[in-house]
Amino acid sequence: MAPSRREREERRKVQAKARRRAERHATKRSVQEASEIAALEARLAAGAPPPGTNPLALDAPAAGSYAGAHTFEELPLSRATRDALKAAGFTQLTAIQRAALPHALAGRDVLGAAKTGSGKTLSFLIPLVELLYRRSWGKLDGLGALVLTPTRELAVQIFDELVKVGRRHELSAGLLIGGKKVAEEAARVATLNVLIATPGRLLQHMDETPGFDASGLQMLVLDEADRILDMGFAATLDAIIANLPRARQTLLFSATQTKSVRDLARLSLAGPEFLSAHAEAAAPTPVRLQQAAMVVAPEAKLDVLWSFIKAHLGARTMVFLSTCKQVRFVYSAFKKLRPGVPLRALHGGMKQGKRMAAFQEYCASKAAVMIATDVAARGLDFPAVDWVVQADCPEDVAAYIHRVGRTARYLATGRALMLLTPAEKEGMVAALEEAKVPIKLLRHNPAKMQPVGPALQALLSKDQELKAFAQGALVSYARCVYLQPNKAVFDASKLPIDDIAASMGLLAAPKLRFLRRAGAKVVDEVVLGGGGGADGGGGGGGDERHGRGAAASGGKGKQAAVARGGKRPRGEEEEEGAEGGEEAGTSGGGSGSDGEAPAAGKRRRDAGAANGAGGGGAGSDGDGEDDFLVVKTRHVYDGDEPEPPAPPPPTAAATAAAAAAAAEARPKKRKKQKIKLGGVSGARTVFDEHGNALDPLELLAASGELGGGGGGGGGGGDSDGDGGGGMHVVAAEPGARFREVAARMRARDKQDKAAAAALRKAARSEKRAKRRAREEGEGAGMVAVLGGASSDDGGSGSDGGGGGSGSEEERELPIARPDAGHMGMQRRAGAGAGAGAAARGGGGAALSLPLSLSEQEELALRLLRSRK
Repeated sequence: MAPSRREREERRKVQAKARRRAERHATKRSVQEASEIAALEARLAAGAPPPGTNPLALDAPAAGSYAGAHTFEELPLSRATRDALKAAGFTQLTAIQRAALPHALAGRDVLGAAKTGSGKTLSFLIPLVELLYRRSWGKLDGLGALVLTPTRELAVQIFDELVKVGRRHELSAGLLIGGKKVAEEAARVATLNVLIATPGRLLQHMDETPGFDASGLQMLVLDEADRILDMGFAATLDAIIANLPRARQTLLFSATQTKSVRDLARLSLAGPEFLSAHAEAAAPTPVRLQQAAMVVAPEAKLDVLWSFIKAHLGARTMVFLSTCKQVRFVYSAFKKLRPGVPLRALHGGMKQGKRMAAFQEYCASKAAVMIATDVAARGLDFPAVDWVVQADCPEDVAAYIHRVGRTARYLATGRALMLLTPAEKEGMVAALEEAKVPIKLLRHNPAKMQPVGPALQALLSKDQELKAFAQGALVSYARCVYLQPNKAVFDASKLPIDDIAASMGLLAAPKLRFLRRAGAKVVDEVVLGGGGGADGGGGGGGDERHGRGAAASGGKGKQAAVARGGKRPRGEEEEEGAEGGEEAGTSGGGSGSDGEAPAAGKRRRDAGAANGAGGGGAGSDGDGEDDFLVVKTRHVYDGDEPEPPAPPPPTAAATAAAAAAAAEARPKKRKKQKIKLGGVSGARTVFDEHGNALDPLELLAASGELGGGGGGGGGGGDSDGDGGGGMHVVAAEPGARFREVAARMRARDKQDKAAAAALRKAARSEKRAKRRAREEGEGAGMVAVLGGASSDDGGSGSDGGGGGSGSEEERELPIARPDAGHMGMQRRAGAGAGAGAAARGGGGAALSLPLSLSEQEELALRLLRSRK
């Protein structure tokens, strides 16, 4: 039922009254906001800290100044922002917030550096929201602030914090990250005031989305600025900056900040403030973070990682690997082995939905293991991470700081472990010491080691997809090490590829052609006589890639040249690996895992205590049976023990010998084999019972298996002088043999033609005889003619045909029969005679007819069966 006129009038009055009330409220609110904005502008201008100063140096704010504030209430913030911060539980300022917020609120460009987990996100979100509020920025004003992050997960995390801070402001914000439909984002991007984006997706919208305008941008924020400014995002960032106005405020924050003049010039910064919250700190890492490193052979990394996970099932652990393919293989393999704790994977090759699901599931679980690449090392706030394990060495100190920063966030505690190969140990530890990163060396407890190689090999034998993952992981890891610029830490020529492949369950390593360019260019060192290397005992020096020494054993005066990346024959490598491994494991001077040879990894899994059991080793001091990690009793930097003597300098002769050995070790190009026309492709040799070499065809001919043992009976003999033999011909040259066989074949062709003519003549004679017999029978009654020939047929005298029953001597018609075999398969001696005897057995008058094609095939099959 339609409403009446009176009801419609009342509804319009109510709506008009509500509209007037809203207008009055908006007017009142706008008046209050205008007065609040004016007060904030005056306070910001009056109490701004002097340029170039760090507010952290002030214990308390001075009169009329907000520099040195310790709480958010002491800062000149709007009422809406303070209420939102209080509702979110933020009351006290962290160190980086105390240093950066006064300058950022005053409208200056800021470069902020602070430890991971110290509150850098609020240091740029609060100035962002306050700037747009003071400019009375609305939904119709377009894009006002832009935040760029290197990863999608970090962008989502920043967006969640922005929702908390700006929940009471009338601003629209959105995410522009990969993994979502561009069309859906393009429909709303023009109406957003704040964008949190990754560089690639933002540039795509700038190029493709109609109506996207950034000319009115007020603030640009780069979170993890050093990562965005590096070469990986250089071209993308330059294209984005070209579309932004120069008159803007720019904030850069990171745990490892850049001060490059070139980078700052690209961003058009105007007098930026360099603020570091921990410039005078003892270490750039969190104070409550316990950091340790362990020297592990490359082929033992998976065993150590698996043993660590099994020993810490109740902890929340993050494992960092170098490449996406490594993460995919380790996650897939360990998931099938069921370690007893939930596993999650996070890498750049995953779809956005799976990445977010893995991130959220890991954050929600109490005990889990996250296996990730460096995509999870930047800015992400994982709650209550107990352990950070770097299974692969980070590319530099900055990457190390960001990785370990996933634990010990703000005031929490955490522990970090880094696995280093013997080749990476010296360079990486020296770099960490130079950056004032405190780290101590640990060694694993051999009693707690659980080898995982046999289980992986069994898995790979059943699962071809997992085998492909393992091959891809090995190739990507080797390529990553090969492409690292810091060659003092990363040396691809020292990677024991075969041993690493075996530890991953592969029976053979895939071909790595790029590693041939990594070594074999210069000769590193020459080991003469019984000189040993610096690591391990005698014989432990030389080629660190295989852990094999080239020292002499037993006073034989053995001399060997070891070249970087030099490839040796497999048998020689295995031999030297066995000798070098035993010497390195039992000689004096080795301690823990420092002195062990990588080639002895398999023996160490079965008898781990033998690695450091040599004289003077510290492997047996303080071993706890319940602890997987044990602190070394001797610090490598104390210098208490004397250094082993350096090897003598190589002589000119030794250098020449080393160069010759390296040249011989290089793989030689194989010539492509071609087929020679008219030549022999191969030779076969047969030995008799006395050991004498014989020609196999000659042996067969002598045994009669080629038909050369007797003449052909029954009128089938050969006329070429081979005594009824087959086609076997022995000649010194293939050409002579071919000519001889061709001559014999032509002679046999003539015989076949003559035999065929004789057969045709005999057939005609038989037809005439039958016709005459039929004609005589019609005239003279029933008269039997048994094979007699008339005079006009030529008689038996000329042709030698078989006579009739009335003749004085019975003779068989001489019909030549062709051989049953071809090319050396001659009819056996007596075959023709047997056939003739069978024909004669039917009566003297029976004519010996030629064999049909089916009979010839049957005869050939009988001959073949008899030979077998």
